[in-house]
Amino acid sequence: MIKRVYVDGQHGTTGLEIQKYIERHPYLSLVEMPFEQRHDPAVRKEMLNNCDVAILCLPDAGSREAVAMIENDQVVIIDTSTAYRTDDAWCYGLQELSAAQAEAIKSSRRIANPGCHATAAILLIKPLIAAGLLDPQSLLKLYSITGYSGGGKAMINEFESGETLPPRHYAMTLNHKHIPEIMKHLGLDHKPMFMPVVGAYKRGIVLSLPLETGELKKAVNRDELLAIYSAYYQNSEFAKIGLNDTGVLNTETVDFGNDFQIDIHGNETQYLFTIKLDNLGKGASGAAIQTLNFMYDWPLKMGI
Repeated sequence: MIKRVYVDGQHGTTGLEIQKYIERHPYLSLVEMPFEQRHDPAVRKEMLNNCDVAILCLPDAGSREAVAMIENDQVVIIDTSTAYRTDDAWCYGLQELSAAQAEAIKSSRRIANPGCHATAAILLIKPLIAAGLLDPQSLLKLYSITGYSGGGKAMINEFESGETLPPRHYAMTLNHKHIPEIMKHLGLDHKPMFMPVVGAYKRGIVLSLPLETGELKKAVNRDELLAIYSAYYQNSEFAKIGLNDTGVLNTETVDFGNDFQIDIHGNETQYLFTIKLDNLGKGASGAAIQTLNFMYDWPLKMGI
């Protein structure tokens, strides 16, 4: 059965990307508000209540406003803002988090799409905690470099203005908006230090976690660690484990969808855990489509 999808905020970066996925998906049909009625709240409310799926690509306040308009409890809502990612009444839309999380997504009507950096951090760290190798009380340091598309239209226009711009640190108060969801969904007791950098390329994230070998609760080598990741993500069609032996990790991607690549490097006393993913794919729009594929028992890579 074809599912009718209304994208509220369709002209933003995430909304535009989601429309690309919908256009190539055989079971999704995009429904759009007539252009001349785009500022009419009554028409917006009608659109939100008369679709099968409402994907909200809005700032937090706009998402809350849209949710308040939806009276039809059969509408599946996928919200891509930070508004509901730590709300217990909403399901966190990261299927790979655990079998229980996947089951919860299956039956949910209110799904909070994860943030891009949070997706990377959780996918990288969760198997270590689940294996009993990393204590949730650990004080973690996370480093990330991301493409400028994650900053929305203003940042995209800035980097694509023709001027050569260098990479830059941001969120230097160490209060990045993804930290609360990282803490909640990993069960961390302490706020991690998260230091992101935006690079002069369009899309792709590499997030890294440096650890002294003594910070792990037992001695393990790289092969054993890779085996833990492979076992944890054995049912994932998107996980790529331990494929980079070049000693170099290029951050830039060209729309590789929902794949995520995990690897481990280092020396006798230190490890560097890394994950690479597409911030517009697995880190945003692709995640929403994966959720729909999973909910409706369609092939997970369909449209992605």
